Amino acid sequence: MIDMIIDEIYKSLDNDCYLVALMSALSLPDICGAIEYPNDRNGSRYKKWYSVYIGKYETDGENDDMPYPSANLIYDLRCSLVHNGNPFINLDHQNLNQFELLITNDDMFGGCASICKETGERTLKIGIKNLCFKLCSLAKYYYGCNREKFQFNYSVIDIRNYNI
Repeated sequence: MIDMIIDEIYKSLDNDCYLVALMSALSLPDICGAIEYPNDRNGSRYKKWYSVYIGKYETDGENDDMPYPSANLIYDLRCSLVHNGNPFINLDHQNLNQFELLITNDDMFGGCASICKETGERTLKIGIKNLCFKLCSLAKYYYGCNREKFQFNYSVIDIRNYNI
């Protein structure tokens, strides 16, 4: 099922359906976190999985104060999109003054972060395509390494091409 979800995320991006792709991609840490940390609560396992597989690589380690897409921020973004239908995050909780999602032609543009020396204003901008690709790539990797843990009893059958 992970492969099917990821394929549909890529199709959404190819068809300029960025928010649908992002909402779906933000569900991948939920799915993988439930497998990796089955006894933890939703938010906790989401953040743990994201931190281990993605978040720790999002900061350069040299300037710990620089804004970056942390597990808390990505989880807040996920909750806001899924439950409220918008990408609002609580800037105070994330220690940010400005947060933006960017739609670009460059798949590799991850975004940018800044702290204004004069005002101390903290800004974080994240490229939607790049975030989707990261979430998909790491979920696919995790699934490949842990396929035996994904034991679900369901069927999704495409009957569009059958005469019934």
